[in-house]
Amino acid sequence: MSQPLKRIAVTGMGVVSPLGNDIPTFWNALCSGKDGISQITSCDLSDFVIQQGGQVTNVELPPELHAEFGDDRRLRIPMRPGNRSLNLSNAAAVVVYEAWRQASFAGGS
Repeated sequence: MSQPLKRIAVTGMGVVSPLGNDIPTFWNALCSGKDGISQITSCDLSDFVIQQGGQVTNVELPPELHAEFGDDRRLRIPMRPGNRSLNLSNAAAVVVYEAWRQASFAGGS
C-alpha cells in the first residue's frame, strides 16, 4: 500500500557556493554564466596535478547577528588545525540564517 503524499512549503532559501553565499549573488553569477572555479588558496596543493576547484570563501554570519548572542549562548566546537568541519558548520549556519531571514522570522531582518 502506498503512503499518502506529504505536502511541504518552502518558506526561505539559503545558499553557500563558489558563486556566492546569498541567493541574489549566487543567482546573478549563475545567470551571467560564471562557473565559480578558481585556483584553490585555502590549502597547499603543490603536490597535486589539479589545483583548481569550486572554493567557498567568506562564509560568515552577519556581525550584527553575532552581537545579539553573548558568549554564554554560543556553541564552541573544538577544532584541529586543517579540519574542514568548521567550514561545513559555518556554511550550514549561514544557509539556515538566510532561509530564516527570508521567511521573516523574528531576528532574521
